Amino acid sequence: MFQFAIGLICIILLPTSESKLVLVLTPKNPMARVGERLVLTCSASECAGDVTFTWQSLKDRPLYGRMEKNNTASQQIFDPVGMQHEGKVSCVATCADPKDKAQRSASVEVYAFPKDPIISGSELLTEGQDSDLTCTVPDVYPADRLKVQWLLGDKVLKDNKAVNPVVKGEAQTVTSVLKYKPTAQDHGQNVTCRATLDIKTEPETRETVASITVQYSPRDVHISENIQVNIGESFTLTCQAKGHPEPTVLWRKLEKGGLSVMVGDGETLRVKETSWSHDGDYECMSHNTVGNLTAQVTVNVQGESDGR
Repeated sequence: MFQFAIGLICIILLPTSESKLVLVLTPKNPMARVGERLVLTCSASECAGDVTFTWQSLKDRPLYGRMEKNNTASQQIFDPVGMQHEGKVSCVATCADPKDKAQRSASVEVYAFPKDPIISGSELLTEGQDSDLTCTVPDVYPADRLKVQWLLGDKVLKDNKAVNPVVKGEAQTVTSVLKYKPTAQDHGQNVTCRATLDIKTEPETRETVASITVQYSPRDVHISENIQVNIGESFTLTCQAKGHPEPTVLWRKLEKGGLSVMVGDGETLRVKETSWSHDGDYECMSHNTVGNLTAQVTVNVQGESDGR
């Protein structure tokens, strides 16, 4: 009788066999753009009989998806993906024996980056004046992962992360302001706003290029050299200057006592028949909305008799 009792105790203490159920949840690191379709697949093997699948959110909220299944796999489908789908999702598989079960989890990440940046403020700048260029990136999520870079040509002017207050669970419009003092050499150059969203699959970049318009006063005046001309002959004076807007040229003849007489406009002043009255100094004034610049040339009239 004593030997039988010992044998019975040994049978009770034998360990039960471990579950052979193998459960795989794919993808391991799910990420999807808002508006796209995301499918999570939970596959079971080494399970006797049919498998029962249960999906749940670890945030104690609805999954906002639909489930499809067959004997060995179940899919949780989010279509279209929204920000409400972000978070940890769990798949539980149970075999015919309720004790034979397994669970796998994955963290779903979503992002939104639907539009190219918008540059404003580059349309009309003035040389030497402090200006603000603004880059607006609409409907970004998550906004704290957005990096904005400003370039002038190939030169990086500013490189930083978004500074907008981040609102959790919402797409935001992100703005970046470049404080900038343009030069005349910047006129016509391209400024680029490059926005990069740092997501775990691969960073996604969008950029916009705009041409800079810089208004600046006239400069680099090229005027005719002093000339000698005979009575009755013709002569031509030219005056050219760079500037934006394009400078307008006026010609004045300088008289004694600081007086002047308007004698023409345009880059070229032509006189068909020289008289003694044409002798003297001429002033070319190049001007635009930003400023003006003057230059002078002397015409020396010669003749056999001095009729002045």
